[in-house]
Amino acid sequence: MVGFLSGVAATINLVELNLKRVTLTGVSVGSAQDFGDMNRALAQHRMRPVIDSTYVLTDAAAAFRRLKSGRHFGKVVIWVGTSLSTPIKSKLIQASDG
Repeated sequence: MVGFLSGVAATINLVELNLKRVTLTGVSVGSAQDFGDMNRALAQHRMRPVIDSTYVLTDAAAAFRRLKSGRHFGKVVIWVGTSLSTPIKSKLIQASDG
């Protein structure tokens, strides 16, 4: 479950969770105001994510192998689109180069 858009109550099968050894971890995030503040700070200070590598969706398995290897430094991006267009790819490369 992600978020509480459909409410805060849920019915779950505890036996199934136990048999599958499921771990449920709650994560709290900030408000919409916090999100806006963060994005303004990122823009103001020209902060960019470090991008280790970029993969097209059809090569997602390679992206996950890269993550599993633990050798990545920064984000491993899976591009969900028809192709890596030149302007977008250039922007990603520039962001990762500093």
